[in-house]
Amino acid sequence: MVEKSNSTGNVQRLFIENIKKQRSKLNLSQIEFAELLSLSASYIAELETGRKFPSITVLQKISDILKIKPFQLFISEADIAVIYSEAFGTEYKRVLLKSIPEVIEKTFNEVLTNTKNE
Repeated sequence: MVEKSNSTGNVQRLFIENIKKQRSKLNLSQIEFAELLSLSASYIAELETGRKFPSITVLQKISDILKIKPFQLFISEADIAVIYSEAFGTEYKRVLLKSIPEVIEKTFNEVLTNTKNE
């Protein structure tokens, strides 16, 4: 079942893990990834250590380069497998996928607020 958590730290941890895993799957170094994003390697390092959180525009670029949907940056691989499995109910899947942008926006705002306060 999809994890339900209000913990910003958990979401940020998943975000960091997912970026690293997907970047690794594509055999991209931080430098190569940064170049594809037109960002600095130090910015990527800060993303991957939780010191920075990207804008929505950068999130979209990240997901495009990593060849995944933006919401996949915020959930575990196990949950992704469940969402895309045949056993997952079509109606539930439709409702869940419809609500993901709202959850991402709320989480993004929470993380952004926490990052600014540090």
